[in-house]
Amino acid sequence: MKSHKYIYIVPFVTNKTIIFNGIDKTFFIVKNNDVSTYLSILKRPNEYIVTHENIIKKLKRFGFLIDQETNEIDLLRQERSQYINYPEYKTTIVSTFECNYNCWYCVQKHEPVTISKEKIELIKKHVVTYLKEEKIKSYVLSWFGGEPLMQPDMIEDISSYLKQFCENESIEYSSAITTNGALLSRDVILMLKRMKVNYYQIAIDGEAQEHNKIKKDKINASSFDLILGNIANLLALNENANVTLRINYTLKTLKSTQIVNDINKFIPEDMRGRLVVDLQKVWQVKEENIPIELLNKFQKELTTNGYVLCTNHIFSMCYVDKKHYNMIYYNGGVEKCDKFRIDQLRGYIDESGYIKWKSNPIFPEYDVLADDSICSKCNYYPLCYCDCPLSREKKIEEKGRIVCGYGSNSPKFKHRILDYCWRVINNNHIKV
Repeated sequence: MKSHKYIYIVPFVTNKTIIFNGIDKTFFIVKNNDVSTYLSILKRPNEYIVTHENIIKKLKRFGFLIDQETNEIDLLRQERSQYINYPEYKTTIVSTFECNYNCWYCVQKHEPVTISKEKIELIKKHVVTYLKEEKIKSYVLSWFGGEPLMQPDMIEDISSYLKQFCENESIEYSSAITTNGALLSRDVILMLKRMKVNYYQIAIDGEAQEHNKIKKDKINASSFDLILGNIANLLALNENANVTLRINYTLKTLKSTQIVNDINKFIPEDMRGRLVVDLQKVWQVKEENIPIELLNKFQKELTTNGYVLCTNHIFSMCYVDKKHYNMIYYNGGVEKCDKFRIDQLRGYIDESGYIKWKSNPIFPEYDVLADDSICSKCNYYPLCYCDCPLSREKKIEEKGRIVCGYGSNSPKFKHRILDYCWRVINNNHIKV
């Protein structure tokens, strides 16, 4: 019996410390006076089997203690392999760069483009061909933009065809959309429901007044009122809808005393448990510069009012790493991620429905947990999973080895652990 090397000791509240399991993302809280005892047991567990039986059982239950012959890297390799090779095909269709808003933090250049009928048929052909040849039994159709609901008829066209194909072939089908929510009229909601679009990510940018400064609506006086009202209608009209409300936050957002009250005006209490709130900093903000006390206060206010905090994305591999994943653009171009400009796309769908790469993405070709890689030797790997795949691709040495994108940024990882733990604690209304 031994402890694995991905265990992190992080100061928590006054007189208490978190002991965090990087592999399983489990944790428990101990008094500061007891930390040295736990550290001793983790270092030499076999010496404490009799004298500290209950603590040993606790550490085994939470996955901190593993069998002597277990290789931690093998556990992480298995996790990574299962994630990357999961037998589900997902395509994200970037149907347009056109958008009805112009948010300051958005990196896209919005253009009024429409996907052609020819490209629509090409996308259908590609997905059908891929599902057949790869013998895929689960398919996810995801919509992205710009604002994809600028073209609802196109969404219905492609979705209807692929949904019917999957039903005929006994392939599990599901669909998701990332939208600003402003165009979710009753008719659009019902159309999306028929197309089994049941997973929604909708973003707001703070309290109503601040949000309206960022998402300026040319028709409606308040884009905040419009979007939150549409979310309430969506939850009412589609009982299967899973809605993630992404709050893009800055330090100013977290200091707001009004944002939760503004959301409450539109979301009835009996619907709040169906709204998962994902707190995501805007990319220009360094997460370690956000006071964890402020973030916790905001989290607690949300859960006290009946909302659920998202915990999925704090520690996770990127879907771009998946073998069966492609992002298809309105011009028939293909990439693994939306960070490329339309004139930089490396792949395209040919007339037969196959993806051809002008230059192959590099990141699928190397093993981030190879024996000689920096990640296999890094104690922080389960907290970053080797950073963004495309960022990694730009940081490969001549010998094909990865350069760390974080530089073992301990403050960032400690902040990430605390953010995650507080979300779990607040979701479960645990007193600490």
